[in-house]
Amino acid sequence: MYKYLSEKNFQRIMESGSVRIGTLYDFRRQEHLDGIRDEREGTKELFKHYEGARTIEGGPTGRDLMGMISVGVGASVTFKDMKLSRRLSSPDFFVFCMSSRRSTKVMMEFDEADKCYEVVNFERFFKRITASLNTIVPVSFKGVFPCNYRIRREEWNGADYGLHPALIKEPSYAGQFEVRAIWQPAVKAEIYPEIIEARSLRKYVKEVSV
Repeated sequence: MYKYLSEKNFQRIMESGSVRIGTLYDFRRQEHLDGIRDEREGTKELFKHYEGARTIEGGPTGRDLMGMISVGVGASVTFKDMKLSRRLSSPDFFVFCMSSRRSTKVMMEFDEADKCYEVVNFERFFKRITASLNTIVPVSFKGVFPCNYRIRREEWNGADYGLHPALIKEPSYAGQFEVRAIWQPAVKAEIYPEIIEARSLRKYVKEVSV
């Protein structure tokens, strides 16, 4: 996993183990540079079109139509030419974004990026960040996940809400090959990006050329 960043931020981690841990909602901010800002970050739309007459049975435990229509146990609902649409928004998470590719082409996706480091021991790297975050706000580390580059409109599969909105990126960002480390706050309170300083982080990264 590789991190592309400016010379200034590169020196911060190499000298003092300083990294910025962002938040999902923070990516929506207008002041971010190109390659980072995404006003629809953490959202998606689910839809389902039923053509003609359709009867839905409640089943043994009831049935939930996309969280919009509930069919109770032993009940049924009949409708005709129904269109459902629902906008979903992820809760806010702490996130640390990297790339699975090392190349000059990927670096060019990020404004002001001219340095790159590789996370060489990601288990210890993220364990240390988790410990530091927990001194600020209680969190649980959920793991590292690849982003899916697709439109934010998805047909409902009839069973669940499908791909989590936090892992969807607009197709225009596909050249970044982004992977995300995600931390979930344990409390329901507004969160903000945090600067973590832990000198031990320097041991788990190394500079690489691109």
